[in-house]
Amino acid sequence: MLQRIQSLYWLGAIICLSFLNFGSTIFQFKMKEDSTIFYSAFKIEEITNGEIISSNPKYYYLIFIAFIVFTIISIFSFKNRKRQITIGTWINTLLISHFLVFTTFGFLDGFIVTNAKSIIPGIAYYMLIGAIIFNFLALQAVKKDKKLLDSVDRIR
Repeated sequence: MLQRIQSLYWLGAIICLSFLNFGSTIFQFKMKEDSTIFYSAFKIEEITNGEIISSNPKYYYLIFIAFIVFTIISIFSFKNRKRQITIGTWINTLLISHFLVFTTFGFLDGFIVTNAKSIIPGIAYYMLIGAIIFNFLALQAVKKDKKLLDSVDRIR
């Protein structure tokens, strides 16, 4: 059922989440005059004077793939609205929100990076926010469909 509006919202969420798996920067930290730390779904990389000083692999892309799988499950469970609401929107939105809050406050409190002069959110950070917005819009559309179907069942 791809003609429903919530399917288009979930498609927008899938596009936002898949953009994260292309290695785009979630955060960029300016440490010193020439030192910068880049944080993406694949690694945390420190670059000084154009040279890579250290590179620590991270496996956050597996989390993003799980988010995409939850969204695809919600698209194809159109016959079971309760499952669509719980898995597709509530669980997925809460997991993405928790990941966003953890990364934001984890970095701002210095759990991962300390002594940063400036913290610059990358395009992937805004894509996470876009995925949350698309999931919320899909939740509203599913609830509207459910209300419409309940009113039709009441007429019968």
